[in-house]
Amino acid sequence: MIMKTFLLFIFSVLIAFTAFSQNQYESSLQKISKVNLLVPGYEFEKPIGQSVSIGIIAEMNFWGEFRFSGKFDKLDLVPSINMYSRWYYNMAKRSGRNKKTACNAANYFVSGIVLANPVCRIIEDEPSNQLFPANDLFESNFYAGIYMGWGLRRTIGSRCTFDFSLRVQPTWKNFNEFDVFWGPAIRIGYVLNKGN
Repeated sequence: MIMKTFLLFIFSVLIAFTAFSQNQYESSLQKISKVNLLVPGYEFEKPIGQSVSIGIIAEMNFWGEFRFSGKFDKLDLVPSINMYSRWYYNMAKRSGRNKKTACNAANYFVSGIVLANPVCRIIEDEPSNQLFPANDLFESNFYAGIYMGWGLRRTIGSRCTFDFSLRVQPTWKNFNEFDVFWGPAIRIGYVLNKGN
C-alpha cells in the first residue's frame, strides 16, 4: 500500500511539473547526450516541454562501506539504469542575467527510478584484494528505488557539465526489504552532441 501511494504521489508531481512548465517566458531546453566521467556511464536527456525533460542514464556505480579509519570494509561494482524527469525552474532568470544556459545549465527538481544489480565485490581487508563474482561471495541482489530531489547543472566551457543533486530515495532490495537512502549525487560529464 505504501508503494502504491508513493508511486501515485510521484506521478502527480510529474503531472504538476509538466503543467507548470508550459511558460512562454522560459528558455527552451536542449536535447543532449553525454558521457559521465566521475561515475562512468552514458546519459541521454530530451525535452518534452518548455522546461521539462526526461532522460536515461546507464552507469557503473560503486557502493561501499567505510570504517572510521578511512579504509573500505567492502566495495561493490554496481551497474544501474536511472530513468528521470527534470523540471528546470530558472532558465529564463539565468539567461536574463547573461549566465550560461547551454546544455540545460539551470536549477531543477528531479524524480526518477533507479534499477541496480551488484555484480562483483572488492574486499579491502583480504590479502589478495581481487574481484569476486557476486554469486560466490553474497547472493545476487536486485535493487529498485524511486527518488525525488533538487539539483543544479552548470556548464564549464562549451561541453563539460557539473551536476549536483540532493535526493531522498526509498529502495526495495529483492522487492521484500525496504530502506530509505538520502544524500548527494555528483556527476561530471562531457557532452557528445547537443541540439533542440
